[in-house]
Amino acid sequence: MRTCRIIIFIFALGVFYGCTVSGNKSEKESSIQSQKDNSILWEITGEDVAEKSYLLGTHHIVNYHYLDTLPGFKRVMESVDAIVVEHDGAVFSESALKAYFDAKDKKYPSYAFMPKGVKNYEDIYASKEELYYVERFIRKFKKERNAPQFNLEELRPIYTMMILQSYYLFVNMLERSYSTSLPVDYVQMDIGIGNEAQKRGKRLIYLETLEDRTDEKDDSLYIDTCNLTRQSHYLYMTCKNLALQKERKRENGKTPQSNTNKSVDFYLKGELDSLYMSVEKMTSPPSDYLDEYQQKGQYNLVAGRNKKWIPVIDSNVKESSCLIAVGAGHLPGEEGLINLLRKEGYNVKPVNIYGIMRLGHEKE
Repeated sequence: MRTCRIIIFIFALGVFYGCTVSGNKSEKESSIQSQKDNSILWEITGEDVAEKSYLLGTHHIVNYHYLDTLPGFKRVMESVDAIVVEHDGAVFSESALKAYFDAKDKKYPSYAFMPKGVKNYEDIYASKEELYYVERFIRKFKKERNAPQFNLEELRPIYTMMILQSYYLFVNMLERSYSTSLPVDYVQMDIGIGNEAQKRGKRLIYLETLEDRTDEKDDSLYIDTCNLTRQSHYLYMTCKNLALQKERKRENGKTPQSNTNKSVDFYLKGELDSLYMSVEKMTSPPSDYLDEYQQKGQYNLVAGRNKKWIPVIDSNVKESSCLIAVGAGHLPGEEGLINLLRKEGYNVKPVNIYGIMRLGHEKE
């Protein structure tokens, strides 16, 4: 039997948003309290550093061209020899969005469909309660703007889950952030940085590849698509979490648009600590909704990846000056890159990206 490997939380919390945080609440709050300086750009120096390197927090929804308006970003881009980004944005974007566009076009890959041996779709669910909840959620989902139309019983639960995540956490979010349409010149920020690096002839380095996140090891974010009962449970949990987020927003008198724009607003103001807490509150489901596998997946999305990135960052900043551009949510916190780099002995301090820069001299 063919085993397919499918993503479950990469897109939801990691690929585009990159702002989910980890660790217990007391650690988060104490870390933020001790972080008096706010900036999306940080300078990295140390005894073994070849030249000054920089750590830039990106926002996976904000237009790349926003960075073009910041004198600090332009000067840093010119000063460094290499650009380090999370991954090849184009490859990950295509992978993460594939389920949504497949559903819109009704062109599904073979592994999206239920196995032929399954005679009764209801039998794969652990309980009728979970089945009925999913069915109700999908009926409501299909009525939303731009939602793809599909037959729930035809698709493997994990693929339905991918469609939901793609829709709610990217397609809809972009539309909310930019009213009814994207700017004509819109370029996803991380992809734009990679494009600019190639345009300027900079060495482009990836912290991870798609293959790094497509295995079934303990630290992976993928599961065997042949386990249909497990899939149906994750689909149920996803639907329940999405419904809970909607309910919270209604109770707080906030619309999805205000939540999304608030995150963007914090980023544009350079308020890293506010962005850190805001996104954590908006995207983290309550602990009783998470089983052991999901808890491990959430950890691996941010803190786990941060730890894997440190050796790559360490080796490259010792060789040449680098601009390391990753989702802003990877920077703060006890297990964030700022703190991890400091533990490695580096000096990491905030830089004013909006005007005067500390690149060896003040802007005149």
